[in-house]
Amino acid sequence: PTIMGYELINEPRNPGKNTSYITNWVATMSTYFKTIDTNHFLGVGSEGEFGNKANDSFQGLDKDKYDGSRGVGYEDTIALPNIDFGTYHQYVDSACYGSAIGVGNKWIKEHIAVSKAAKKPCVMEEFGIPTTANINRAPIYDAWCRTLYDEGGAGGLFWMLAGQDTGDS
Repeated sequence: PTIMGYELINEPRNPGKNTSYITNWVATMSTYFKTIDTNHFLGVGSEGEFGNKANDSFQGLDKDKYDGSRGVGYEDTIALPNIDFGTYHQYVDSACYGSAIGVGNKWIKEHIAVSKAAKKPCVMEEFGIPTTANINRAPIYDAWCRTLYDEGGAGGLFWMLAGQDTGDS
């Protein structure tokens, strides 16, 4: 009774393949899961890559998160009837550190919008910026969490939370 839910897999990818491979696998596994457990929520565990939003990439950055080239389509898996909630991860590429707030907020808003359209909650289940980025992470995390809250996201989970930056990785 204390378990909220399960995930099928952590960060599935099938680079260079059609997104239907993973979507079909998720459909099969989620259907099977629901035959043995209908009392818990089920998510995919996806990083949140989209399968058909190539024209929506932010200033040309992270195109592979939008064009299906990683073999995953968030919009397809969240729509499956046996998937109860969506997941996405937020790790800004080093090329985006200067615009981490804008890039991150766009990623958050897109996932919440797609999930709302599917009438399902979504969780930003992993996010963070490494200490090696040598930037003040606090205002970035604050902005992301505010956007998550303001847009109606279901929650956010730090991948790793630590004290003050010490310069060590």
